[in-house]
Amino acid sequence: MNSIKKYWAIFQITLINSLAYPGELIGRSLMIMPFMWIFYQLWKVT
Repeated sequence: MNSIKKYWAIFQITLINSLAYPGELIGRSLMIMPFMWIFYQLWKVT
């Protein structure tokens, strides 16, 4: 049970750290979009 608490605490810290920089979060989300589009186009072809 202690390991679940440990992982929950790590998750909370990571989430707070990600939300502290909303510009970086938006930038990362936008940067992944071209890759998703490319893989979608490749998947459609096959």
